[in-house]
Amino acid sequence: MILYHGTYEQKAKEILTSGKIKSSGIDRAYGSDDMNPTTDGYVYLTDKFGSGVYFGSRVIPTASSDKVVLFEVDVKEDQLEIDEDEITVMSIWPQIKESIDAAQPLTLLSSLAILHTVRVKRDLICGADVKRYVTLPSPYSVMQGDDEKEYEIRESVKALLDKRENATQEHIDRLFSIVKWKDITTV
Repeated sequence: MILYHGTYEQKAKEILTSGKIKSSGIDRAYGSDDMNPTTDGYVYLTDKFGSGVYFGSRVIPTASSDKVVLFEVDVKEDQLEIDEDEITVMSIWPQIKESIDAAQPLTLLSSLAILHTVRVKRDLICGADVKRYVTLPSPYSVMQGDDEKEYEIRESVKALLDKRENATQEHIDRLFSIVKWKDITTV
């Protein structure tokens, strides 16, 4: 199943250097003391490109000029798990809680349809699981200069964030008419 993992530039460099998206032993953006904690031992993924950009932009450290990096991964469906952390966080919203309750017993696919997130309990290996990545400007950082291409990219990213899971293929195509994926070939 093709999914996305969003992060920021410094973490992406660590991923590319180590050759894997680590599931444990990392400094998590959403630790156990956070309002939206994630559980150590998992890599968190989304099925929506726009949501991946959103999650990547949310973890950029304050006052950082880092960019959003979105990794495209391919994980077998039987290795994926329901994202219990996202269920807990999003259940505070009555409409989402109602959807979750109506889908009981929740399956991986019904959970993905409602929340657009899943998790996998292992590292993801660059070149095997992790296929490619794209680097995008953070929509929250201050733009340097008046580069027309960077402005157009930033506006495309903002449109994706506005739509998140409702982003259309047209939004994604617009962005990829300007930027290109970088393949990961090392295993």
